[in-house]
Amino acid sequence: MFLGLKNPLSKEKIEQIEAENKKMIDDHILLLRTRSQTSLSKRDFESKTWDKLEVNSQELSDCAKVVKSWSPDLGAGLFLHGDPGNGKTHLLKALIIDNYSTTLDFRFVRCSDLMASFKDYQNLEFYHQEYLKPWGLIIDDFGTEKGSDFEQEQLFRLLEQRKDKDKFVFMTSNLNLKQIGEKYNKRILSRIGEHMIVVENKAPSYRKIIQMRMQEKLQNQRLNLLK
Repeated sequence: MFLGLKNPLSKEKIEQIEAENKKMIDDHILLLRTRSQTSLSKRDFESKTWDKLEVNSQELSDCAKVVKSWSPDLGAGLFLHGDPGNGKTHLLKALIIDNYSTTLDFRFVRCSDLMASFKDYQNLEFYHQEYLKPWGLIIDDFGTEKGSDFEQEQLFRLLEQRKDKDKFVFMTSNLNLKQIGEKYNKRILSRIGEHMIVVENKAPSYRKIIQMRMQEKLQNQRLNLLK
């Protein structure tokens, strides 16, 4: 009972206001979480730059030159593929951080997180609008998550809408175009082929190089013990 009020709010009206306030709070939390997850971190700005790239092979040096030469004037994004752990993500982050981070808006999202957001039917339109906003969208590790037919349709829809708005998409993947075509529907493959410049990073895996170095170190230690 509301004393002193000529027209007290009904229980239904109070519940409606409370529900609207809760939705407003939930939407704001979702927005903050999404922006946080898709923004390049302070650590990225400190470590994922051109001068911090460990060029350990001629193949990586050649690929870095191609990625560095990219510009918006080319009218297409980049699809960078190659072996796991060979520097693909570092190359794209370096391109954005060193060349465009002060002038253009970019977002970074892992493929698994992107496909997971398409499962959230209640907030589906929110996610589409968020992924449409930035001038450039980096989708990392594309191909790790196949997704259902519905989720693939949402991915195609996103790629199509970004194309229509003249906004760029960049992808890294351990899969080549042939393997992408075997895993995803043909329309997604078509959008990648038509609206991204395909670049292969032929460099060996960082992980393999680190493993080889560790093996060499252990071998040297054994030799020293035998002396």
